[in-house]
Amino acid sequence: MKKQKSVLKKDDLYYRIHPLILDLKSKNGVVREKAREKLVAIGSPAVSHLAELIDQPASILRWEAVKALGQIADPVSVPLFIAALYDKDEEVRWLAAEGLIAVGAHAIGPLLQELVKKSKSVLLRKGAHHYFSEMRELDGPPRFNDLLSAIEGEDAELNAPIVAEKLLHEMNFKN
Repeated sequence: MKKQKSVLKKDDLYYRIHPLILDLKSKNGVVREKAREKLVAIGSPAVSHLAELIDQPASILRWEAVKALGQIADPVSVPLFIAALYDKDEEVRWLAAEGLIAVGAHAIGPLLQELVKKSKSVLLRKGAHHYFSEMRELDGPPRFNDLLSAIEGEDAELNAPIVAEKLLHEMNFKN
């Protein structure tokens, strides 16, 4: 007799994830933390469910979602992290930058593209600065020094997109 593999069907996974998403809405911090830990353990299949919380009015839900996504560190979350860099809650923005760092190099191109398009946003520039500072430390060569100088400079909204565009071309990212 052959042993059958236990395979979770999509529906089974939904029934595991959905209650955990509901627990993230709890007023009890311990309940939320345990739910987040279980969602992180599930990994990538939880990403789309967590993505639905990014636009919620309650900042604690956005915080929990971005925190979990950062711990999962799936590259498909990069657009979610970039969107969260604009969040009105500073802690959510910080977690979004940390999530981009956790994803690593997969975020470079999309974040450079965002800087080219929306460099007037101080919130975006702050998050990008956090990310690229960390990437510079991990990357070795000072590839991001000019970008960081442009972001920090007096005319950041004018110079940052120029340097970001240059990096996109140098690093062969599509724009």
